Amino acid sequence: MKKWVLALGVGATALVGTVAARTAMFKPDAVGDGSGITVAQAPAVDVQQAAQHLSQAVQIKTISNQDPAQNQLAEWDKLHSWLASTYPKAHAAM
Repeated sequence: MKKWVLALGVGATALVGTVAARTAMFKPDAVGDGSGITVAQAPAVDVQQAAQHLSQAVQIKTISNQDPAQNQLAEWDKLHSWLASTYPKAHAAM
C-alpha cells in the first residue's frame, strides 16, 4: 500500500513540476496592437422609432408554456406578421 501512495506522490510531483516548467518557459506569439483595424461608422438609429417598435413587439403575448396545449399559437403568428411588415428584409433573412 505504501508503494502505491509513494508512486502516486512521485507521479503527481512530476506532473506539477512539468506543468510549472512549461508554464515558466512559455512565450506567447506577438500580439498586434490593433493599429491596422478600421471600425465601420455606426448606422444612424431613430431612437423614437426603435422604442415604438420595441413597445409594439413586447405587447404581443408570445408566452411558451410547459403544456403545449396552453400555447397561444395565434400570438406567434401575430409576431411573425408584425416582423414581416415592420422589418421585411430581416424577416426574409430569418
